[in-house]
Amino acid sequence: MPLPALTVTTAGRPGHPDTPTEDRAGHWLSPDGRLAVAVVADGVTTTDTTAAPGGAAYADALVANVLDLAQDPGTPLNRALASAIGVTAVQQHLKGPDRPGTTRQATAGLVRVRPGHTEVTVLGDCTVVLLRRDGLPPIVVTDPRLQTITTAMPLRRRQYERLTSGEGAIGDPEDRRLTAEIMGELEERVNQPDGYWVAGALPEAGMRAVTATVETRDVTDILLATDGGARSVDTYRIHTWSQVARICRGGGPASVLDEIFQAGEADRCGRAAPRAKVHDDTTLTHIELPMGYSQC
Repeated sequence: MPLPALTVTTAGRPGHPDTPTEDRAGHWLSPDGRLAVAVVADGVTTTDTTAAPGGAAYADALVANVLDLAQDPGTPLNRALASAIGVTAVQQHLKGPDRPGTTRQATAGLVRVRPGHTEVTVLGDCTVVLLRRDGLPPIVVTDPRLQTITTAMPLRRRQYERLTSGEGAIGDPEDRRLTAEIMGELEERVNQPDGYWVAGALPEAGMRAVTATVETRDVTDILLATDGGARSVDTYRIHTWSQVARICRGGGPASVLDEIFQAGEADRCGRAAPRAKVHDDTTLTHIELPMGYSQC
């Protein structure tokens, strides 16, 4: 008997209407319905004016390679990500070292769903959320290392204090200067054991990803979000993850992204919700697991 079908829907929106999004997403379903793989990736924006933009191209290739290499349930999902990073690095002619804002990189969130277990892998500032039955709290899988580093930076504290006090606004000259200095300080921390990890030239980064495995029988919905796609929960705090899942079941992920955009428009200076950009690229994937899926 074939499994009840999983439903996978994705929406994306660029941070600026004149700039193509650097977020990417994709999914694969096995013909018998027993296995699904989904991934979101956020290409790191090139801020170095001497370097060619490459975040979107890297994210494109990474998503395609993950979907190809993660189909075998015998391969751990983080190892599939590591292999995908290695293939992508060869395709993109990357040799390292990885430098934020200069070399091609991406963050990623992956999930592999099958009737017995659901596996999650997160690298960088993407988020994967597993909503569960019977009032069980959601399982939120994040990689906090970059945020931990930047939160501790005096430069970041100064940047956000300017915004919340009304002294400055997102994107003003001083804000841009502080962002550039923050990027400079991060240069020595990317893909280092005492720093943070992203997909770039080093396959090892995939093995450093955050992982989780849960029993699929408890799962009703799965959300995969880039950092922009998670803003309604962790930046603007206008939703919980359970509310996001309900909105996705009703109006689809695009409805959530519309509300994220509206929240950003209402706080363009960053006084209520200090952040690095007025609007970020936003991508959200929703997987709905039908009743009976995990029983086969």
